[in-house]
Amino acid sequence: MDWLSLLPFAALVGILGWFVKDGLDRTERSRLKFEKTRDFQKAIFAEIKDYLLKLEQLEKAKTLSEFGLSVADQIREKDFVPFVPVEKNDTVYTAILNELHILPIDVIDPVVRYYSQLQDISSLISDMRSKDFASLEKDRRAEMYIHYIAMKIEAKKLGSVALMEIEKQPKVQILKRHLITGKWS
Repeated sequence: MDWLSLLPFAALVGILGWFVKDGLDRTERSRLKFEKTRDFQKAIFAEIKDYLLKLEQLEKAKTLSEFGLSVADQIREKDFVPFVPVEKNDTVYTAILNELHILPIDVIDPVVRYYSQLQDISSLISDMRSKDFASLEKDRRAEMYIHYIAMKIEAKKLGSVALMEIEKQPKVQILKRHLITGKWS
């Protein structure tokens, strides 16, 4: 048998090797995407949970609504100008924003709604920290403060929905699907 007769067999082995390597590469990419998605969800979950816990701390003494109304009363009665601290509750979200598309659509929608609400709150905080806010009529300042608290209450609701969607992700089903199909997504 000469070496030329082995050439078709060698070519077949080479082609098969290429297909096997490609399949393994695809499986590895799917696994890495699954891990990245899981890691992003964990990080977003932790960031949202942290903010919700901060809001719960405020509610230990009074509900957020009661707190807002009591500050609004102080604004009206005593011409009080509340100090509203700057908030930074979107560090993880900002870091992964360009790769948000790898998250499941069921997670993306409520997460984006939640973080959009936080951005709106930040904008209002900027307005409330300005000298223009201090120079407004006290009733207008009180209404803005009540609106600020209402926005925080809405953020709490949106955050809870986002956490629920992240928790609902079918981890067990994904593992079963991987065992059946070899895919991680």
